[in-house]
Amino acid sequence: MTIPTTQNIAPDSKKTPLKPDAVIVTVTDGAIPEKVGSQTQARFPQRQRKRGCMKVTMLLFLLLGLVFTTLGSYYIFKSTRSSHRNRYRGTCSIPVRSSQRNLTEKVEIDDQMEVINVPKFDENDEATFIHNFEREVSVIKDDTDKVCYMLPLDTEKIPQPQGFLDIIYGLQSGLYLLDPETIRSDYQVDHPALPKADIPFLYGDYIADACSNHTSYTLSERSFDLSTTTDIMIMFGKKYVVFPGGQFVLQYHIRL
Repeated sequence: MTIPTTQNIAPDSKKTPLKPDAVIVTVTDGAIPEKVGSQTQARFPQRQRKRGCMKVTMLLFLLLGLVFTTLGSYYIFKSTRSSHRNRYRGTCSIPVRSSQRNLTEKVEIDDQMEVINVPKFDENDEATFIHNFEREVSVIKDDTDKVCYMLPLDTEKIPQPQGFLDIIYGLQSGLYLLDPETIRSDYQVDHPALPKADIPFLYGDYIADACSNHTSYTLSERSFDLSTTTDIMIMFGKKYVVFPGGQFVLQYHIRL
């Protein structure tokens, strides 16, 4: 009778079985590995997407910066071109034949605009004269009576702003010694008053702002016969005087 025997086989101590939780990681070209379950893979697509988003964001910021810079430069240039009274600001003083003293004005001049403030001078009332060469209109602004008188710009007697500047610089340097002739003009006030809503369209925003708190009228030039009873009322009207450059002092008589 044969009795089977159990033979003990010793395990191979040189072989170490893999643990269930062991992970094999392969990294190529610096990619960041990612573990998915029991496996790991490199996140190339995710990193490329992040880089792409960063580039697009930077490009958008650059484009926005370029747009804002361009728009800002344009509006600065536009406001510089359209703004007035920024080229010269000072005084102008000239002798007047009919007076014992000089007529001294405060003057502000730009390429297309002159603003001349004349104080009360002899029998003439204080006023601010605005000459807009772009719209070819003059304004006599009386702050005492709160009224603005609109009339066409007389380009024959009122020189361009550059000509006025040349005279001012010539007077300041002693190059010019002026003795201008005084020319009187008579005007009649046209009624009714101008609607305030029409003034920006007819005379521009600057004049509209200057006369916003005043009643505005247009003037019609006419000759008055002081020997008649009716026209003698001109003596009780308004009188203004201004030196706008050139060869003349202009005096305005306005019948109300």
